[in-house]
Amino acid sequence: MNYLTNLNSSKIWSSDMEAANFVVYFPDVLPDDLGLTETNFRPENPEYSYPRSSLKFVFKGKNSDRELSIKEFNYDWSPPAYDCPSLWKNHQKFLDIDTPEPTPYPVGNEIFWVGVNYRNQRAASLIKGRTTVEIVVQSGRFSDQELLQIASHLQPVNRNHATQVLSKSFAELSYGYPHTVCSHQFLGFSCCKEWHFVANSLYAK
Repeated sequence: MNYLTNLNSSKIWSSDMEAANFVVYFPDVLPDDLGLTETNFRPENPEYSYPRSSLKFVFKGKNSDRELSIKEFNYDWSPPAYDCPSLWKNHQKFLDIDTPEPTPYPVGNEIFWVGVNYRNQRAASLIKGRTTVEIVVQSGRFSDQELLQIASHLQPVNRNHATQVLSKSFAELSYGYPHTVCSHQFLGFSCCKEWHFVANSLYAK
């Protein structure tokens, strides 16, 4: 497989991404048959059933059916030391399905997991600089090595924003820090408790 290298991600950044409570990453290496076809940043919105901000990139093959998505967000509804490989088996519907355990690959000081996600799709995940990165194969075939190459070459799109995000505590970056969060938005806490108090207690520096 040939790869495109030294990709320029500066044109991807937009001012609305300043609101992201996670570092925005983009791979500077890609399989040479892929092209970026979609960038979708979703800001926080308490009116949504999933109110947290997130970002999604979609890459499609230029002359093939291959399609890959990369989703990024702050996984703030679990302890910061917790890692959930692609949310594997994180849905009751798939608990009894015989799915393979994810394969771990070291990427710097982190672990990159390749396997299947809770929708039983081929997927991979990495927590990098407190950003959860989920890679999902939407169609076609991608080898572990291709996914590993992408994950190994994720770089901050905007270094000033990355510095600002990483200078804050996990509590400050949590969605619940400035919001009142109900149980349907944050499992395990009774309705209308103020999560910013809990976040400060559990996740302060």
